[in-house]
Amino acid sequence: EELGIQIWTVVLLRILMRYGCATEHVQSLINIAAPQIELMRPESTLAVHYLLLFANICDASKITQEKNDTESMATIPESDGCLNMSGLWLSSSVRSCVNSFQSVVNGSSKSHMKLSSAQLRLLASYISTVAPTMGSSSIPIVSKESYFQVIEAAVESKIFDNALEIALGASFSADWDAWDRSQVHSLEEEAVACSFLSSLMS
Repeated sequence: EELGIQIWTVVLLRILMRYGCATEHVQSLINIAAPQIELMRPESTLAVHYLLLFANICDASKITQEKNDTESMATIPESDGCLNMSGLWLSSSVRSCVNSFQSVVNGSSKSHMKLSSAQLRLLASYISTVAPTMGSSSIPIVSKESYFQVIEAAVESKIFDNALEIALGASFSADWDAWDRSQVHSLEEEAVACSFLSSLMS
């Protein structure tokens, strides 16, 4: 019951962040959540939701950066300043995603697919947020080669094959009447597979 309350609390925070609310608490949220995901345990449902919360923070930060380009620094709210610093505060979690991704994506369970999907989602959001602020002389938090290795590991993984089969299995059947319906998957399995593929393509 306590885990359920924690999960739904993080889900609520994700929704608030998506609509630009609670941004003044970004640093506190990251400080609380970051230690919980350091180990990247596939069985940790809460870690998945924390990673998605971090991705939403990155998305909010990107929107803030775009808005700040058209406004003077004197008019930028303090909460926007918190978002602008989120890239630095999330750097440790992003490195943990990169370093642990191959071991996670080589798993075979649904929990492995969930966690690797959330990792890809965070990496995609982080890259799109940080990239515009990186100058030619800047030292990246994670190298381009590391990102390429993540993508390569994802594409070569068994999870990728399973996700394609679950999400698109019926798409390659010329005759739906002859399609093997014993392979029908649950709605949750389809959602996880689509989330993995969508995160990988983003």
